[in-house]
Amino acid sequence: MPAPETQDPLPPGKVGTWMFLAAEMMFFIALVGSYIVLRSSSRPMFESQSSLLNKPMGAANVLVLIGSSLTMAMGVSAARTGRHRRVMGMLGLTALLGCVFLAIGAFQPIGDMRHSRFWASYALLSGAHRVHLAGGLVALGVLGVQTARGGILAAATEYVGMYWHFVVGVWIVLFGLLYLT
Repeated sequence: MPAPETQDPLPPGKVGTWMFLAAEMMFFIALVGSYIVLRSSSRPMFESQSSLLNKPMGAANVLVLIGSSLTMAMGVSAARTGRHRRVMGMLGLTALLGCVFLAIGAFQPIGDMRHSRFWASYALLSGAHRVHLAGGLVALGVLGVQTARGGILAAATEYVGMYWHFVVGVWIVLFGLLYLT
């Protein structure tokens, strides 16, 4: 009688990445929940001050990050098939788009955070996101160096990709929350 087929368990790195992303999700849910509570108690003030945000600039950043998510996915695909130059190019393009996102965000107006719940909330939410995106840029840099030294690390590329897609998704939620409501 043949032995029953067993399915390979999830790699520990993938499980760890999912656990890390779950913790990050709880962090952002807490921030977003706080924003919603504050906004519900000061809706007219939040609406008037959020109207000062540059919506086209925020929308451009959404498109930049969606593009970076696409290049990251292409990098993961290239890593799985062992295409070294393609991995390097896609990681570099993803990092470049992440830097463009940070540069565009630097030109967004910021009001008086000491006297405005909206601007304090905006600075906290967008700042937390920028820190996470910068962390993703560091991970892309480390992965790029490791790949340049001769090894395509398909699993590591996938894990960094999972994080990058998470950060992109967070910005899409924050854009809707901060710019469109």
